[in-house]
Amino acid sequence: MRLYITSIILLFCCCLQGQTSVQFQNISIDQAKERARMEGKLIFVDTYAPWCKPCKKLDPVFRDREVVAILNKDFINVRINADDYTATDFKNKYRVVFLPTLLFLDQEGNIKVKVDKVISKYELLAFADLALHSNEVYNTMVISNNPTVKRASKPVEVPTGTIVTAPPPAPKTSTQPTTKAPVRKKPNSTNSTVKPEEKILYVLDEALDAPPEILYQEAYFRMQLMDGSHWDVANQYLSTQYDWGTEKNMRFIFDFLKDTDTDDFKYFIDNRMEFEKLLNKKQVDITIEILVETKLTQGYPRPDLAKAIQLYGYIDPTNKIEKAYKYSIARSYEEKKYKEFERYCEQYFPSFEETADLNIMHLYAAFLEYQYSSKEMMVKAEQCMKKCVVKDNTNPAFFNTLARIYFKLKDKPKAVAAAQKGIALSQNQNVAHHELMQLMEQIEQL
Repeated sequence: MRLYITSIILLFCCCLQGQTSVQFQNISIDQAKERARMEGKLIFVDTYAPWCKPCKKLDPVFRDREVVAILNKDFINVRINADDYTATDFKNKYRVVFLPTLLFLDQEGNIKVKVDKVISKYELLAFADLALHSNEVYNTMVISNNPTVKRASKPVEVPTGTIVTAPPPAPKTSTQPTTKAPVRKKPNSTNSTVKPEEKILYVLDEALDAPPEILYQEAYFRMQLMDGSHWDVANQYLSTQYDWGTEKNMRFIFDFLKDTDTDDFKYFIDNRMEFEKLLNKKQVDITIEILVETKLTQGYPRPDLAKAIQLYGYIDPTNKIEKAYKYSIARSYEEKKYKEFERYCEQYFPSFEETADLNIMHLYAAFLEYQYSSKEMMVKAEQCMKKCVVKDNTNPAFFNTLARIYFKLKDKPKAVAAAQKGIALSQNQNVAHHELMQLMEQIEQL
């Protein structure tokens, strides 16, 4: 029975997501090589970090049907968290410097294609095809349009008092949003002894004490290092800016958005239309969707119902309450908070009686049937399942659950009828139905 409930949960979660995705295995590269040899496949590796915003831009690509079909069919798919201490040897062996890094490997772990940047689904499909049908080795390095400061990866030793020319400031622009950022305190001068016509070269470890323009460029430089230090530099730069509404600062804010609970994200949302004019609506929508999805699935603690409503409001204001309930129902069940799960279900069904998700209704009824034995609860589960089969009388799993409910209610005729219907549907759809056959044997003994 536990297996039966688990299968319902998996079905519900898949339907809730609305689409399938690449099946990444939580295994090592050595294990992946072994499986690839056994199954006659190649290996695909997505190297990422939880804080890496460009990595998250690949999530929609990994949910694309064509990508899913190819990668799940011909590759053993593995994700490597670059922040994990166990990834050190992997990063050294495959020279992973930038994130995301995508690798197509042969069955012995040799590189066939290496990609060090965010790519489209069409590029990913093309690289997968190269890996499958070519013996050449392809390596595409990161291409960035962001400004960077050219400097060594380690701090440069500059003798005390040495004066050199710093990079020129970026041109000023005039795009102004409606809402202004809060006024910030003017930063103190970092070196009052330098002559007006002279500028200091700031080395890496001194970045946080540098002037705004150096902080600006340092933030992009550290973004490419991908060690997480760029967030602090980005915040330091923004703290020096009186007006976040210049085109330069708006682009900077967009590039360094990290979390939905930050001042820069609030500013981004408050001035959404201005960002859409500057960038484009699709780009803004995708970024918000990624940040919201990350908060919902990876935030700690997970958002409660009120917070989920707020988050879904950023991407779908019309259906934000219903989506928040679906999310909260799934999350509370996964976390085994069953009282919370029941409460959310009982609030959800009356509010969305006409549009209620059948998979949620089925999950709730199956939960009641498994968790309780009282007639009151069985009647409640029966009512739920009757609504399901009225709306969809072709799902054998619905009749399976309904037959179990009638069995507990000791209503043999209805239990037999529901079980027979479920068996017939399963046979027509070539679906396994051994559980229904076992249930039928139990019903016959009533």
